[in-house]
Amino acid sequence: MSIKIKNFTLQIALLAISCLGLAFSMAPKNDITNKNDKTMSLKELHNAFVKDESTALKKYGEKIVEIQGYVTYVGPDIYGLPSIELSDKKAGKTLALCVLPTLDYLKLRKYSKGEELLIQGKVRAFWEKGSQVVIKESKVLEKK
Repeated sequence: MSIKIKNFTLQIALLAISCLGLAFSMAPKNDITNKNDKTMSLKELHNAFVKDESTALKKYGEKIVEIQGYVTYVGPDIYGLPSIELSDKKAGKTLALCVLPTLDYLKLRKYSKGEELLIQGKVRAFWEKGSQVVIKESKVLEKK
């Protein structure tokens, strides 16, 4: 009798996992490449935050943007997440920190300092100490 109970419990657990998987597959997808709220220059975005961080957060916070810039750094950010820092000009001051999904660590090898990239991501914050706009859920769209 305990074998039947264990099998029944296992079947219930598998059914619950299947239902959970089905629920996630039916949930609306947050496909970042299909939701472009604003395409803008990196300098324009950065200057908006420098001028008035609160207003810029209201305007751009959680919005998906596309920015184009030159790579100033490729590697982990202060939290160990894969990141690409961008400037509006070659060898310029970093204006944006683009944080990629954790699984994209190996993709970082494709990019190097000085390259021009078009990156899409969600504006999250402004790091005043480093004077950088923080863009999460980033995705490199194009290497120029």
